[in-house]
Amino acid sequence: MSPASKVELHSPMVALLLFVSLRAVLLIALPIEAWFQYGDFQHYYNIASWSVPGHCPISPTPCWPLIDYWYEFPPIFPYLSIALLKLGSGGELLPFHSYAYRLAFFLLVVDVANFWLFWRIAARLQPPPSAQQLLWIYALSPALIVLSAWTFDGLTTFWMLLALWALLEKRDGVSTVALGLGAITKLVPILLLPVVWRTRSLKRSLAITAGVAVVCLITLAPFLWRAPAVATASLAAQASKSSYGTVWAMLDNNLQTPDGKPITGNFGPNLDHFELSRATLPIHNPSRLPGWLTIIPFAAIYLWVWSRRWKSGPLNDRGAVTLFGFTWAIFVLWSKGWSPQWQQMLLPLILLTFPNLRGVLLALVLAVVSFLEWPVLLSRGMVWGYWITIPLRTLLFVVWGAELAVTLLRGSVDHDTL
Repeated sequence: MSPASKVELHSPMVALLLFVSLRAVLLIALPIEAWFQYGDFQHYYNIASWSVPGHCPISPTPCWPLIDYWYEFPPIFPYLSIALLKLGSGGELLPFHSYAYRLAFFLLVVDVANFWLFWRIAARLQPPPSAQQLLWIYALSPALIVLSAWTFDGLTTFWMLLALWALLEKRDGVSTVALGLGAITKLVPILLLPVVWRTRSLKRSLAITAGVAVVCLITLAPFLWRAPAVATASLAAQASKSSYGTVWAMLDNNLQTPDGKPITGNFGPNLDHFELSRATLPIHNPSRLPGWLTIIPFAAIYLWVWSRRWKSGPLNDRGAVTLFGFTWAIFVLWSKGWSPQWQQMLLPLILLTFPNLRGVLLALVLAVVSFLEWPVLLSRGMVWGYWITIPLRTLLFVVWGAELAVTLLRGSVDHDTL
């Protein structure tokens, strides 16, 4: 019998094969309009093209993010995007489809790494049969297939899962570097730091936090030295957005523009990136409740749960993952914005914290609600859909967060298995 014939059909290797082949076949078979139309790849391409001579709108020489113009994310992704555009191009501007497929296949490699990290974490938390079932659910999740061709959040998910896996494995150096690089890809991976402070000694927690800060400063230092105003504006851009896609947006009347277009997390016209004042200027209605006021109740709830002495003693691996999921639930409920691609970061935690039918249903309902919102309704100008999708999505996160809080407070972190 050949080695291949000895591989069981339910094994992780078979799941990985289907995970990769499904994405690769769709990339190859579907027309580019069907695959990339509703995502942000076109925006990434348009901005990255400014690095090609003759294509910067304000200069005949190349323009660089965080130096010549502000960018809405820290430097890792914009420079990765430029590298993929310019690699082997001979100084010419690649057509969009070449860039899009390069980025998509790069993110496919990242997704494979995420698959492995999810498998290793699940295997620590669950007995082998349940861990394998979770892996198959993750591998065949429709949300991940779609989102992998929309945004670069697979890369953010990679740093987050790598930091979490390393934390569970007691590889604090790896976790520190992953958290630092995650923070300068997209800030949210540092939501793991509160878990660090509940699973490590004071000395180790201080060392990891300081290490994360050092990684961030080393990466940002060239930009802060070369163009401090531009780099600072770039780092402040996300925090300066108007509310969008949340209950806060409903309160602020930020569901649609005066001409009837839905308000999403997009910034203004691309040329605004050359105006530093535009980085920190909200383009829609200001918040009716100041940020310091909205954070008080969420911080109080979080600190109440986080600071409790667990009845089961120190947090084990399952407790640490549960606390991380609760941290994300509180963050999403507090955040003034929501984007469908956040599912890519949330799905692993939903399945790891609810490794049962509830987790599968929560993930599927979240996907249906999110994709009903975008692209089904909003792309067709049906802004009234927000009045359905926002309350439903918020309710899902309230249920998820509340059950995780109860689980932590009771010390019952040994979740049911599938």
